[in-house]
Amino acid sequence: MTEETHDETRDPGREYPLILSANDEENEAIQASPRIDLNAYHLLWNGEQEPVEKVLRQAEGYFSRPDHGKPVIVSSDGAPMWRAVIREIQDRMRFDGSQHFEHFDRPTNRLQGMRGKIEGVHSFVRWALYRVDTLGRRASRLAPGGRLTRDGNRLLWNGEPITLMGFSLYGMLANTRHDLRAYLDVLHDRGINFTREWCFDQWTALALRGKLQGSGEPGYLTGLSPFVGNSPASLPGTPYDLEHLNDDFFAHLRRFVRLAWERGIVVQVSLFDRHGLRRPKNHPNEPGRWADSPFNARNNRQDFLTIEGPGEHPVAWTGMGGSEIGRVQRAYLQRVVQELRGFGNVILEIMNEPRGTLPDRPTEARWHDWVADVLRSGGGGSGEPRPLAISAPRSQTVYAGDPASFIAIGSGGSGEYSYRWQSWSPIAETWVEVPASPKTFPGHDGPYLDLPEVHPEQDGTRFRCRVRDSAEAEAVSPEALLTVEEEPVDRVWIELGEIDEGRGLRRPPREPGNGKSLPVEIGGRPARRNAEPGRHDRMYFRVDDEWAFAGSRPRVDITVEYFDRGTGFLELQYDGQRSNFSLGERVRLEGSDTWKAHTWRVYDAHFGNRQNHGADLRIFRSRKQIFYLGSLLIDALPRPAPLSDS
Repeated sequence: MTEETHDETRDPGREYPLILSANDEENEAIQASPRIDLNAYHLLWNGEQEPVEKVLRQAEGYFSRPDHGKPVIVSSDGAPMWRAVIREIQDRMRFDGSQHFEHFDRPTNRLQGMRGKIEGVHSFVRWALYRVDTLGRRASRLAPGGRLTRDGNRLLWNGEPITLMGFSLYGMLANTRHDLRAYLDVLHDRGINFTREWCFDQWTALALRGKLQGSGEPGYLTGLSPFVGNSPASLPGTPYDLEHLNDDFFAHLRRFVRLAWERGIVVQVSLFDRHGLRRPKNHPNEPGRWADSPFNARNNRQDFLTIEGPGEHPVAWTGMGGSEIGRVQRAYLQRVVQELRGFGNVILEIMNEPRGTLPDRPTEARWHDWVADVLRSGGGGSGEPRPLAISAPRSQTVYAGDPASFIAIGSGGSGEYSYRWQSWSPIAETWVEVPASPKTFPGHDGPYLDLPEVHPEQDGTRFRCRVRDSAEAEAVSPEALLTVEEEPVDRVWIELGEIDEGRGLRRPPREPGNGKSLPVEIGGRPARRNAEPGRHDRMYFRVDDEWAFAGSRPRVDITVEYFDRGTGFLELQYDGQRSNFSLGERVRLEGSDTWKAHTWRVYDAHFGNRQNHGADLRIFRSRKQIFYLGSLLIDALPRPAPLSDS
């Protein structure tokens, strides 16, 4: 059997994904392995049935044990984890980049995690949000599009030490009904910078097995696995084909990681899980364990693996490169690396909770090193790597003076990426390189191209990105067109949707606690609605200070487009000269289920950023019901002529 070679002289700035092993103190060989970048330890606590001191002693033990020169992550299943206990654990941590807390939990009820769907903050039970808020207060704020690296026992983001505080949900990658953007927005809005997700094993099986909440639709129709096929033998469908990987799953994984990267959230991708390979001794048919595993011979076309004798785990699992299962594992691992190499926010977890029993500690440690070598090779080794490719940047239309940002992510190929952005020169009739983006890092340009302020003469500019890997392979993205429009300076506006468009008027970057909103489509157009009617009865907006600030434009018309559903009223509450919550007249809702518009004429606008989270105005909905807004326009009125002295 030929093993991959490993270079232990490592530059902390290299762009490989960091590799983690989640384990307890049983297998020192894994913890000390130079191939493993981080160690994670699992807190075990049964809540009210055990004293709090037990879990605090565990945390102190993990934080004080030899770290083998690596960062340490402490995690917990968290169902009984109180906010006070989380704070106590945080008080025992060093916030220097060496210690991190990944609080794993079910942020909804039992069914929503795998059989229902996450649509936004209203999908979270209240106690889960309390825990998220507690974690987020101590997390480092990470700049979008940054890069995670390791320097000794510290984790760095763009070269600066950070502390990761995490929150996760079973099934985000397996259940396609979840709104990935909404889930990550909930984490980002509360300061969370870390989430852990499983590729498959029992979490996929649970998604496949259960019927979805509120419908007769079987769960397996919305489940994704890394392998082609959609069903274990216990359900109708197509058996797994371990020799053919599922493009839809990897596109889903890639989108999740990209959305997290754009929000400054690190994603820990769990590649294998010991629990998905276990045959429970007393419950051989327990859903989500070995009975439903894609690797179980009864569930795949390849007719392997099997559990032999009294053992809990398949004996051949750690066959490594020279075995049938080794070839399957290698192809799967290479594909993960090829898909995610272009992102700077990825940690690859080899196996969750191996605990020295798969099948014995020395073999388990050798298997961990083998997996790490496959991952470190960047998709190389035996088997053909996917060709180098790059995603297409999106064309944009912006107004003069506004920023524009383009993104293109490399995938496939081998080794590390270098990016160069180019624009078309009509004079030279060739592509020329543009200056480096502010989001780049030393030594190379990045996948982002940021234009802090566009000018009218840039209208019609075409951009593309070129990516090159370590083998000198090169790929060029499709072109993206920049359209620059000019607009009279007497108005600002915003069109609401999944991605807002407009000029001079925005929602606050972090919406206030009573003003969370979600993107929707209703009445044939995109819009936004309040996330949870019982808690979020307002929608906030902020006027750019360059357009109006501290009374510079007191007389304005404010026009809102709203979907007329239900009864009650909408009310304008704006930052006025006498009060930062001055009131406009109420607009009665008539339940016509049509789009309508209303204009408020305001004579005393202050717009001094004095409302929650720096907002200047908000629209209030009575009766704690759902309401929908499509757009907001603020138009400055001509000032009256000064009075004559005569």
